[in-house]
Amino acid sequence: MQKKLRSISMLAGTAIGSGMISLPIVLAHIGIIPAIGLMLCCAFMTYISALIRTELNLHSDSRFTLELVGLKFSGKGAAFIGNISLRMLQFSLMSAYIYGLSAILGDGNCAQKLFVAIGTFAILAFSSNRIISVNQKLFTALLCVVAASIVCMMFHINLETLPHRTNSILLPKLCVILPTLFTSFGFQGSLHSLTRFCENDPKLIKTACFWGSFLPAILYIAWVVGVIALIFSTQPALFSKMATQGIDINELIQALCLASDAHIVKSAVFMISVLAIVTSVIGVGLALVDDLDVALERFRDRGRLNERVGRLLSAMIAVVPPTLVAIFVPNAFVKVLSFAGMILAVIAIFLPVFLLSKVKEHTVFRILRSKLLIFSCILFGGVIVLCEVTSLFVML
Repeated sequence: MQKKLRSISMLAGTAIGSGMISLPIVLAHIGIIPAIGLMLCCAFMTYISALIRTELNLHSDSRFTLELVGLKFSGKGAAFIGNISLRMLQFSLMSAYIYGLSAILGDGNCAQKLFVAIGTFAILAFSSNRIISVNQKLFTALLCVVAASIVCMMFHINLETLPHRTNSILLPKLCVILPTLFTSFGFQGSLHSLTRFCENDPKLIKTACFWGSFLPAILYIAWVVGVIALIFSTQPALFSKMATQGIDINELIQALCLASDAHIVKSAVFMISVLAIVTSVIGVGLALVDDLDVALERFRDRGRLNERVGRLLSAMIAVVPPTLVAIFVPNAFVKVLSFAGMILAVIAIFLPVFLLSKVKEHTVFRILRSKLLIFSCILFGGVIVLCEVTSLFVML
């Protein structure tokens, strides 16, 4: 049971992070009912894509990253695409998390970003099992605080006047919503770590992937509905701005704090914001450091690096480039997450589906034998990429 809980928290804790801040901002454009539908759909597609990815690891080495899986089943071309795409995703997410966490802890200045980066490095320098244990405790704390906050929000919400849907949805807004939403469920970079942690147990892996996909959906739905309803009921002018122009991270947090005079609610909002991003930093950072450890193994085999020094070097590489991006590319929180959604579609859907077609053995997970389901997954990924490409052209 302990291993099952840790495996679920590894995925769910990685997924639940930036979405706690970004989803209320972007989903306010479409209203509560469409938002719930999109979140459930995205959770299901995340679950299927996670099974495809772990299926590949079950037919190869459990320690294989997407790059090595691509090399095994297809060749150097697939390995190169997998490596570049995964690194772009991981470093993009790390930069967004460092930027977001520094903005929550203060005003996001350079010193605060460096402070967050040093703290992240200190955590990632520990062994993987210790990090997973810490992440489980943080994720449990996050669930408790969110549940308490939602209960407190209910006392300030007028259920009869909720914004169930908007009259019209602008294409530019929709093109930002879908990639950002998909990124908010993104834990695919941690799946090779999950396969190794579960010791290739298909039943345990399937359970972890299911709850790792739908537990964030349940939490996101409760949180997004609560936040949108609270701001709509207490600050209609600000909600109008959210639904039309959009707001930034600090405006959202300040709005939630001003929506209630209760000190406990203000403290809970702060704790949720911090815990949500910290659990994602740990999840994504762990996967990135594990990947870098594998890349540095050949140097350890030659006696140039011992295991401890190699771990420190991997943690440093995982933190320094994202910190530089967070410092020199300001006000890019939602933009980075939206761009990451397009990259995630490549490494979570397109490349794994292609590699799965190269596997000669029968699939371990029977649900993946449905061609209609696989096609739906590909179509979903295509919509994500199209949305981000359209969004980039609109920005230009």
